[in-house]
Amino acid sequence: MSETKENKITVDFVIEQKAKIEKLIKRAKMDLEFLRENIKNIETPIERRTESQQEEPKTIAKIELLRKALVRIEYNNYGKCRGCGEEIQTNRLKALPTTEHCTKCAK
Repeated sequence: MSETKENKITVDFVIEQKAKIEKLIKRAKMDLEFLRENIKNIETPIERRTESQQEEPKTIAKIELLRKALVRIEYNNYGKCRGCGEEIQTNRLKALPTTEHCTKCAK
């Protein structure tokens, strides 16, 4: 399958992805703050505090993946598959902005 122009990673695409990732980080940090408030608040029902305790590490991991994607952008490695070195299709990056592998290597 040949690479189409729409799937080519461009500077504009990377700039858009960077903005998207930064927004996702901001949202995840807000979610994390909310979870931590639920955990600390003794008036929060125990079930909700337990759910928040379970979600906290997942949210922290999500933030870390997003930060790693920003580092790849900074070092001009964003969109390059860690498995085969080929470009990751832009539609995959749009759906999974933190992905490090092309569809073929992710299998």
